[in-house]
Amino acid sequence: MGARDVTMDTTDMMMMDITVEEYMQKPWSYVVRPLKDEVGPYFHASVVELEGCQGAGETFREACESLWSSMASWFEKKLAAGDSLPEPSQPGEPCENFRVDLPKSLHSRLILEAKQEGVSLGSYALYKLSR
Repeated sequence: MGARDVTMDTTDMMMMDITVEEYMQKPWSYVVRPLKDEVGPYFHASVVELEGCQGAGETFREACESLWSSMASWFEKKLAAGDSLPEPSQPGEPCENFRVDLPKSLHSRLILEAKQEGVSLGSYALYKLSR
């Protein structure tokens, strides 16, 4: 077998697998939030399943367009590097991690109560949530 038979460029490899456009069409979980900081109000958009993939804009639409551009670049880079890509979460599918921002006072109180019960903070939080 000659070198020509086994040599493939990135474009050929991408064509064998799923394309960026096909990834873009998958049912990703989007989060778009209105925010305000010292510069003023704006919208921040992200994809739950794609860590670090985000966009922003003065309007909801601009934030979404920025996010879609970011997604296309994100997929292109991952595919070119040969990295594996995540799949969208299914509706109702539990996620591996659950992050909650808590006031420091509540966080401290939960840590103390978990220690008093002799369990981990995660176990204690689950107990409290299930009540």
